[in-house]
Amino acid sequence: MIAGKSMPADGDAKSFGYVQTYDTKPKRRLFELLKTQGMQPNQQVTFLTHGGADVRELPLYLNPQAEHLIDWFHITMGLTVMNQMARGLEGTPGAEASRQLERLKWFLWHGRVPCPAGGRGS
Repeated sequence: MIAGKSMPADGDAKSFGYVQTYDTKPKRRLFELLKTQGMQPNQQVTFLTHGGADVRELPLYLNPQAEHLIDWFHITMGLTVMNQMARGLEGTPGAEASRQLERLKWFLWHGRVPCPAGGRGS
């Protein structure tokens, strides 16, 4: 199941949900929902998701230039698991890996990441 909320820059937010194995045309249904909220053909769309392959395909269906971002909760979950694994390493390598993961988390949280040329970042 995929559930979400469409939040246009100006207008009311709408929630949606569907089961991909049950709904015969889920991508088209999402497109129609966004269209009712004023989305134009080939308009830039940003998706904030958990990062699963099923939802990564949706933005590309709506617009090949669409942006897909992983939400902070799921990034933190992944970093927490990696940090637990690092702590399981013995001695200096484990401590250093843990320190680097905490550093990475700090940089991500504060928006201090390298960006492609012309973008914002550190």
